[in-house]
Amino acid sequence: MDKNLKNAETKLLNSEASSLEAARLYELAFYEILDTAQEKEFDDVTFLASHICQTPMSMITFLDDKRQWIKSKIGSSVNETPKADSFCRLAIQGDEVLVVENALNHDELRNNIYVKGIDHIRFYAGAPLITSKGFRLGTLCVVDTEPQKLTLVQKQALGILASKVMNLLELRVKSLQIEREKKKLESAFEKLNKYSYMISHDLKAPLNNIIGISTLIESELKEGNVNEALDLSQMLKERGNTLTNLVRDILDYSKSENDFIKTEPIPLNALIMEVYNLLGVESTVKIELPDNFPVIQVERIALFQVVQNFISNAIKFNDKKNLVIKVELNVQSSFYEFRFTDNGIGIPESEFNDIFNIYAKSDYQNKDGDGIGLNSVKTIIENAGGKIWLESQVGIGTTFIFTWPKPPVVC
Repeated sequence: MDKNLKNAETKLLNSEASSLEAARLYELAFYEILDTAQEKEFDDVTFLASHICQTPMSMITFLDDKRQWIKSKIGSSVNETPKADSFCRLAIQGDEVLVVENALNHDELRNNIYVKGIDHIRFYAGAPLITSKGFRLGTLCVVDTEPQKLTLVQKQALGILASKVMNLLELRVKSLQIEREKKKLESAFEKLNKYSYMISHDLKAPLNNIIGISTLIESELKEGNVNEALDLSQMLKERGNTLTNLVRDILDYSKSENDFIKTEPIPLNALIMEVYNLLGVESTVKIELPDNFPVIQVERIALFQVVQNFISNAIKFNDKKNLVIKVELNVQSSFYEFRFTDNGIGIPESEFNDIFNIYAKSDYQNKDGDGIGLNSVKTIIENAGGKIWLESQVGIGTTFIFTWPKPPVVC
């Protein structure tokens, strides 16, 4: 054969062997068995294998790229060995049980450290652990320090037990998958439960405002002030439409939480005043906004919920005759930094770490507070990739600062 052709054939064979080994290792990783704790079901198999084959040692082994790791063992204290020194690396080269009656007579094993060393291994029989895809992951093997033979029945039994090990592996994988699905469902339920609290919390103030307008309409009609009642009725309709859109947007946002969230250009002044009107803020509450607030590209409903919660909290936890809420924005290279400052009751520094917990109760929250609002704010901001913190002095007021990443520029 031409030398170049022979070299090409050798490279092709090596490439195919490398590819098969990579696939085998991928299959081994799928079973997530390496370095796991001792399990009785596997120990029962090694016990039976040792008893049936009448050997002092029995092991269930798995071979990765560099080592032989031992899942279960009888008569040995070894947990792993270098792959190059293992007998099982030979056993996984075929589909049948490999029997070595006397390692001293085996060309590849007679100089093995476990044959020549203090272990004095002589007899070995290994049944490969074969997956449904045909990959050999390891072995069920029996070992002795004396040469011996296996009867046909013993050899068959070892192969049957090896298939039972594979059954255990399959069951173990299914069990892990079920456990993961269970955790996913629990997480989804927890998120749904939490989001239902968030929605009910965020709708409470707008609904109270609508109820208040309805009461005023009723009062005006009783006094015969039809024009005033009609004006209030128009206001009620506008607030109702805004609330309907808010509910729709919140539900859409919750469904899209793990997907790409569409951003849009938002005039900040208009968004903040929309929240202000929806809440029906009293005249004693002043919102200070800079004249040059920019239009920014963000997820509208997410920022709307954040702004609503900050304004609602500032109103709820206020002890001043006139409440002032100041909103500021610093535009950085990769993010926006918002500051919401109020002159309310303030928060003790000892409560800074707990203030965002969903059900935390504190002196700051004892005025009909439940922690849901600030927790939802923190969740929304962190989901967007931002951070939130606060500065506060009791009796003077509080500043909530949060960052909001700018969307990437698409060229």
